[in-house]
Amino acid sequence: MLLQTEPKNLNFKDVFKGESSALPVSVIPWRGTRFNITDIEPPGDYFEIEVSSEPGIGRVLKSALESARERILDRFGGQEAIADTSVKEEVKEPDPNMDMENARTVNVMLLPTAPIGRHYGTLKIHTDLKEKPLLELRVSANVVGNIKVLPDNYNFGTVKKGESKEASFKITTRDPVAVKITDIETTSEHVSATLVDTTPGSEYELKVTIGPGAPPGRLHGNVTLHTTDEDQPELKVRFFANVTE
Repeated sequence: MLLQTEPKNLNFKDVFKGESSALPVSVIPWRGTRFNITDIEPPGDYFEIEVSSEPGIGRVLKSALESARERILDRFGGQEAIADTSVKEEVKEPDPNMDMENARTVNVMLLPTAPIGRHYGTLKIHTDLKEKPLLELRVSANVVGNIKVLPDNYNFGTVKKGESKEASFKITTRDPVAVKITDIETTSEHVSATLVDTTPGSEYELKVTIGPGAPPGRLHGNVTLHTTDEDQPELKVRFFANVTE
């Protein structure tokens, strides 16, 4: 293995809409291997790439991330604050045969213009090394809005006919003044939903119940939350169940 990346994949996890985040990728050569990065294809329209101009992981990683942060602030000064760009996990102990001093750092930036939803793509790093001309990493991010539902789907499993079963979901809002939940509806007459205001205006518990009148067979559908948020006027929570005799 003449070249490897650390980490193997990038997961930005949850990033609020209007914020940004930057994560580093180290391209590490085998000792005695010399290479240059010739081109990089970002994983999607809402990602940008920055490559450190000097080798060596230890001395450039922090400054490279700061550079990425400043670059985003310059371009999107009117947006919300940038999400934490610190390295959240320590780089694992490298193979002693890998040349850390000649590694290159690639910063992958999720832009604050990314819309709400899950974003997936492949980061492609092209090199001039004949034996390893292409390195690929899977990249994922979940851009979330002011309202968050956990979990966003639920499998009730097996429910016996004539019995009922309940599940709970946690709903949180970033802006309790501007965001309200105005109505709830379900796609099944055999499923009911109620909302409990656990922390007035900012945290709710959604209780979804399969009633005893559900007929045998597969039961699935959505609970829809109607809100006053422009970006999330509706949120859907999926449910599944198998009703047996």
